[in-house]
Amino acid sequence: MNIKNLALASLLVTTVTHARVIDLANVAHDQRHAQSVFNDITAQEHVVVLFYAPWCPPCQRMHPIVNGLANKYPQVTFLKVNIEKYTNLKSRFRVNLFPTLMFFSNNRALARNNGSLKAHELSNKINRTF
Repeated sequence: MNIKNLALASLLVTTVTHARVIDLANVAHDQRHAQSVFNDITAQEHVVVLFYAPWCPPCQRMHPIVNGLANKYPQVTFLKVNIEKYTNLKSRFRVNLFPTLMFFSNNRALARNNGSLKAHELSNKINRTF
Protein backbone atom coordinates (compact mmCIF):
# COMPACT_ATOMS: atom_id res chain seq x y z
CA MET A 1 0.00 0.00 0.00
CA ASN A 2 1.49 3.35 -0.85
CA ILE A 3 2.06 5.77 2.03
CA LYS A 4 -0.73 8.22 1.14
CA ASN A 5 -3.36 5.50 0.71
CA LEU A 6 -2.15 3.68 3.82
CA ALA A 7 -2.45 6.87 5.87
CA LEU A 8 -5.98 7.54 4.58
CA ALA A 9 -7.14 3.98 5.16
CA SER A 10 -5.52 3.83 8.62
CA LEU A 11 -7.16 7.10 9.63
CA LEU A 12 -10.54 5.85 8.50
CA VAL A 13 -10.18 2.48 10.21
CA THR A 14 -9.27 4.10 13.52
CA THR A 15 -12.24 6.49 13.36
CA VAL A 16 -14.86 3.88 12.49
CA THR A 17 -16.55 2.01 15.30
CA HIS A 18 -16.31 -1.22 13.31
CA ALA A 19 -12.60 -1.91 13.33
CA ARG A 20 -11.89 -3.02 9.76
CA VAL A 21 -14.67 -1.58 7.61
CA ILE A 22 -13.66 0.91 4.94
CA ASP A 23 -16.05 2.71 2.61
CA LEU A 24 -14.12 3.53 -0.55
CA ALA A 25 -16.05 6.81 -0.88
CA ASN A 26 -14.40 8.01 2.35
CA VAL A 27 -10.84 7.46 1.12
CA ALA A 28 -10.89 7.92 -2.68
CA HIS A 29 -11.51 11.27 -4.31
CA ASP A 30 -12.00 10.13 -7.93
CA GLN A 31 -12.22 7.00 -10.10
CA ARG A 32 -8.48 6.78 -10.73
CA HIS A 33 -7.59 7.21 -7.08
CA ALA A 34 -10.29 4.67 -6.17
CA GLN A 35 -8.61 2.12 -8.43
CA SER A 36 -5.29 2.67 -6.66
CA VAL A 37 -6.81 2.53 -3.16
CA PHE A 38 -8.79 -0.59 -4.12
CA ASN A 39 -5.62 -2.32 -5.32
CA ASP A 40 -3.75 -1.34 -2.18
CA ILE A 41 -6.47 -2.62 0.14
CA THR A 42 -7.07 -5.89 -1.75
CA ALA A 43 -3.32 -6.56 -1.60
CA GLN A 44 -3.87 -7.52 2.04
CA GLU A 45 -4.27 -11.15 3.01
CA HIS A 46 -7.99 -11.24 3.90
CA VAL A 47 -10.35 -8.78 2.23
CA VAL A 48 -14.09 -8.98 1.64
CA VAL A 49 -15.43 -6.42 -0.84
CA LEU A 50 -19.10 -5.47 -0.81
CA PHE A 51 -20.17 -3.95 -4.13
CA TYR A 52 -23.47 -2.18 -3.52
CA ALA A 53 -25.92 0.31 -4.98
CA PRO A 54 -27.34 2.95 -2.61
CA TRP A 55 -30.91 2.43 -3.91
CA CYS A 56 -30.80 -1.38 -3.48
CA PRO A 57 -32.70 -2.69 -0.39
CA PRO A 58 -30.79 -6.03 -0.23
CA CYS A 59 -27.54 -4.02 -0.39
CA GLN A 60 -28.66 -1.85 2.51
CA ARG A 61 -29.39 -4.97 4.56
CA MET A 62 -25.79 -6.13 4.00
CA HIS A 63 -24.21 -3.06 5.66
CA PRO A 64 -25.08 -3.95 9.29
CA ILE A 65 -24.14 -7.59 8.60
CA VAL A 66 -20.71 -6.55 7.34
CA ASN A 67 -20.26 -4.12 10.25
CA GLY A 68 -21.16 -6.83 12.76
CA LEU A 69 -18.85 -9.42 11.23
CA ALA A 70 -15.95 -6.96 11.26
CA ASN A 71 -15.92 -7.35 15.03
CA LYS A 72 -15.94 -11.15 14.76
CA TYR A 73 -13.17 -11.23 12.13
CA PRO A 74 -10.54 -8.62 13.09
CA GLN A 75 -8.07 -10.20 10.64
CA VAL A 76 -10.41 -9.40 7.72
CA THR A 77 -10.72 -6.00 6.07
CA PHE A 78 -14.19 -5.23 4.72
CA LEU A 79 -14.29 -2.76 1.83
CA LYS A 80 -17.56 -1.21 0.66
CA VAL A 81 -17.71 -0.01 -2.97
CA ASN A 82 -20.61 2.06 -4.30
CA ILE A 83 -20.97 0.83 -7.89
CA GLU A 84 -22.73 4.00 -9.02
CA LYS A 85 -19.82 6.14 -7.92
CA TYR A 86 -17.03 3.76 -8.99
CA THR A 87 -18.24 2.47 -12.34
CA ASN A 88 -14.68 1.55 -13.33
CA LEU A 89 -14.55 -1.06 -10.57
CA LYS A 90 -18.07 -2.25 -11.42
CA SER A 91 -16.92 -2.87 -14.99
CA ARG A 92 -13.55 -4.33 -14.04
CA PHE A 93 -15.15 -7.01 -11.88
CA ARG A 94 -18.28 -7.42 -14.02
CA VAL A 95 -20.64 -6.58 -11.18
CA ASN A 96 -24.15 -6.81 -12.60
CA LEU A 97 -26.09 -8.14 -9.62
CA PHE A 98 -26.37 -6.31 -6.32
CA PRO A 99 -25.07 -6.82 -3.78
CA THR A 100 -21.98 -8.69 -4.91
CA LEU A 101 -19.38 -9.88 -2.42
CA MET A 102 -15.86 -10.72 -3.54
CA PHE A 103 -13.13 -12.26 -1.42
CA PHE A 104 -9.51 -11.24 -2.07
CA SER A 105 -6.09 -12.23 -0.86
CA ASN A 106 -2.94 -10.55 -2.13
CA ASN A 107 -4.83 -8.89 -5.04
CA ARG A 108 -6.23 -12.24 -6.12
CA ALA A 109 -9.99 -12.86 -6.24
CA LEU A 110 -10.66 -16.11 -4.39
CA ALA A 111 -14.45 -16.28 -4.35
CA ARG A 112 -17.58 -14.37 -5.28
CA ASN A 113 -21.19 -14.27 -4.15
CA ASN A 114 -23.94 -12.54 -6.12
CA GLY A 115 -26.87 -11.55 -3.94
CA SER A 116 -27.32 -10.88 -0.26
CA LEU A 117 -26.37 -13.29 2.50
CA LYS A 118 -27.49 -13.66 6.08
CA ALA A 119 -24.84 -13.11 8.75
CA HIS A 120 -24.27 -16.83 9.36
CA GLU A 121 -24.01 -17.48 5.61
CA LEU A 122 -21.39 -14.76 5.16
CA SER A 123 -19.56 -16.02 8.23
CA ASN A 124 -19.47 -19.53 6.77
CA LYS A 125 -18.23 -18.17 3.44
CA ILE A 126 -15.42 -16.24 5.20
CA ASN A 127 -14.40 -19.37 7.12
CA ARG A 128 -14.34 -21.48 3.94
CA THR A 129 -12.52 -18.89 1.86
CA PHE A 130 -9.82 -17.76 4.30
